[in-house]
Amino acid sequence: ARDERFVSATATLPHRGRWALGPGRLMTMFPFGISKKSMRFDAGDSLLVTPARRLLRPGTLGDLESSGDDGRVDPRRRGHGVELFALRDYYRGDPVSSIAWRASAKWNRLISRESAAPRARRVWIVIEASHESLHNREPAAEAAVRLAQAAGRRLCEIGVAPGLSVPSCGVSIPPDFSDTPDPVWLPVLATLGDENARPAGHRASAHTDGLVAIGPGTTPGAVVVLDPAQEDKLTLDPRAHLKPESEK
Repeated sequence: ARDERFVSATATLPHRGRWALGPGRLMTMFPFGISKKSMRFDAGDSLLVTPARRLLRPGTLGDLESSGDDGRVDPRRRGHGVELFALRDYYRGDPVSSIAWRASAKWNRLISRESAAPRARRVWIVIEASHESLHNREPAAEAAVRLAQAAGRRLCEIGVAPGLSVPSCGVSIPPDFSDTPDPVWLPVLATLGDENARPAGHRASAHTDGLVAIGPGTTPGAVVVLDPAQEDKLTLDPRAHLKPESEK
């Protein structure tokens, strides 16, 4: 009779980046251990390995960790503010307070009022590492990348929109709100330094509410400077409780 077995394998990749899968060959002697069967797969697929996750210690970003609501509204997103986002037909279950009575009278049917979400504060995260150090995966540069990931995630958690700037690589992703626990630019960190260098100075936006520099702090206007050499003091390893005592 036909039977199936599922086998999984775990591999630890040495660093972040895009890793090619294949070419390779899968072999098995299931089920009797007598005959060998194999299947070849060619290259074509790849894995995107993001930086090792670290958690920023509470208070590391100072006043930037205050509420993400700056009192203004974001007209692009519906939410729970007081400004108008849109009008739509009334749905059963909508609170009576949301009914737009004037619009309902005008169109002779119940109309509900949707509110705009409060505008998220916008903060730039600037990685000051050189393109060469990022390309070579030097320890200090990798610590800077992990700190950027941790800072971006922390800002997302409190409703602040994080942007990413890496002048040595020509990367500039304006702050934007994320509905996920991670910043929208997390995949960019995976391959940072792998592209050809396109140096460009950081250009601050008039709508910026703060700037976090990761490195020596040479970026003008930085209100918080994170030193990659102090990574262990600034962050926590979320997997620490899973490690054997000998590795802690």
